[in-house]
Amino acid sequence: MAVVQPIFNAIEGDTTTKIIPTCRDAYTRIAINLTGATVTFRYRYRGTVTPIVERTMSITDFSGGVAEYQFVTSELVPGFIDGEIVVVVSGKTNISKRFGINVVKRVA
Repeated sequence: MAVVQPIFNAIEGDTTTKIIPTCRDAYTRIAINLTGATVTFRYRYRGTVTPIVERTMSITDFSGGVAEYQFVTSELVPGFIDGEIVVVVSGKTNISKRFGINVVKRVA
């Protein structure tokens, strides 16, 4: 697995953290129409043997290619998350480049 750089930082246990990607064609950079699509956030905690976790994302703008996923408290633990977005539309699977999320410990 390639080393990825953090796309953003998050705080342990924060329930307001969201991933909101715009899904684009890799060649044209035009937004993918997500009508009839499924969008999944797939991730793993770095340095663990934890299996890959898959979470269905909510599509918030079908024609604009926008989906979102909001973390729940138990998912954001201190460490580094390697993730990717998987879009399946019209039977074709598109996988994003891997990205990272640095989760920092909550300070009391």
